[in-house]
Amino acid sequence: MNTPPPFKASDHLNDGKHHLLLAATGSVATIKLPNIVSALSQHPNLSIRILLTDSAAAFLQGQSPEQPSLAHIATLPNVAAIHRDADEWRKPWVRGDSILHIELRRWADLLVIAPLSANSLAKIALGMSDNLVTHEWERWLN
Repeated sequence: MNTPPPFKASDHLNDGKHHLLLAATGSVATIKLPNIVSALSQHPNLSIRILLTDSAAAFLQGQSPEQPSLAHIATLPNVAAIHRDADEWRKPWVRGDSILHIELRRWADLLVIAPLSANSLAKIALGMSDNLVTHEWERWLN
């Protein structure tokens, strides 16, 4: 499997699109993520990068049409990529390397967390940042 090059926000500065980070945390409502993306598909100038906690990804295992796989979601209109915690540190960091959550913040015009589990809400309220979604939230506050 080929590893794609690291994501850099600067590569997308002049793409003429609005950039949405759509994050989902571990709630059964995560199965509604394709509905959200489909509703946004009417906007051709929108680029969506989906952020998933490991708990959210557990609800997207392709067990039924209502509960599609991550591979299926990646093919939906406007979805540029799906990012998970493991994508943050694919290799040991070296000075000069980009850091995914920082690049995503530079890229995004808007962050939406839907669904937001009670556990993730508690983490955000307490300033805990232990996964890609909560790292991203912290970047938006600063």
